[in-house]
Amino acid sequence: MQRNSNRSSSRRKRSAVDTATLLAEIGPLSQWLPVLETLLPTGVADTQQLQQASGLSRDQVNRLVKRFDALASDAILTRVKESIPRPGRRGGAPIIYKLGEVGAALLQENGYPDAHACGLEKSTPIAHARSVLDVRLAALAAGLSVQTEKELPYGDDQALRPDNLVTLPDGLPALFEIEQDADMSLLRRVRDSLRRKVAFFTSEAGKSVSPIIRVLINLPLSPLWDTTVSVWEHAAAIVADEHNGQLPFKIIAIPLLTFLEKPDWSTAPSACWESLFDPAQTKHFGRQFKKISTPASQSTAVATTDASADQEEKHCRNRCAGARRVTTAA
Repeated sequence: MQRNSNRSSSRRKRSAVDTATLLAEIGPLSQWLPVLETLLPTGVADTQQLQQASGLSRDQVNRLVKRFDALASDAILTRVKESIPRPGRRGGAPIIYKLGEVGAALLQENGYPDAHACGLEKSTPIAHARSVLDVRLAALAAGLSVQTEKELPYGDDQALRPDNLVTLPDGLPALFEIEQDADMSLLRRVRDSLRRKVAFFTSEAGKSVSPIIRVLINLPLSPLWDTTVSVWEHAAAIVADEHNGQLPFKIIAIPLLTFLEKPDWSTAPSACWESLFDPAQTKHFGRQFKKISTPASQSTAVATTDASADQEEKHCRNRCAGARRVTTAA
């Protein structure tokens, strides 16, 4: 009942605005359309993202927003009243905007019939949507193809909806998921998410996607990071035990801001990533695998490889730790 009421209200609001008049008064299409297009995938964008996607300066974006408000106050772009900081980044948070009803109508008039106003209200989903857009813009800046919040059908009328599906430089699509902090109260949600991913990767559709799930956690390295990773490890162990102690994919994580500072689009991710699956936490650990001794002829090569890996991991962790100490303007 409430949904129908909202739709009626939206129609009344849209009909009260003459989009033809707006299109005549809003200015050159090349100036404002890229700004509204930025909000199409997630419904949300902050001022820095609008600049990045449109190529406009901060002053140009601010002037455009003022023009929007003069034509249809808070209806083309709707300002999020709450300040939502980025964990790990110091300084003031940029203003966040949602796509409004009139903004959606303008997009519909310019080749986007499925455009709709953003209905997000709470800070957590808004922060999540902004982070999803961060990764999308980073992929586009790297010249990579990316699908944002698009369903991947599999099995019998089922679908997985990753935050971003990025086609890596070698042509292999890979899942990039955004996560916030988690405690044990979210264990069931994390477990169910992993179960859906198991179902996808054991289907025919899953064979065409990278078996490495990359999770970008919107946290700096901190005790809260450790708690969040622990929850994921616990959930992963539960799901793995439902499949003989194994998962059909690898799942790894890195702080979101660390990734955005130096995006890693490699097929084989660097040692900066941390595994979210610890086989030792499964009930099956030790039952299936036997210790294999290393032949003497291979010991030197293995030692050299291990040393190189240790050096890379140390470098990555030092960089991540250093990022926590740097004061970055929002």
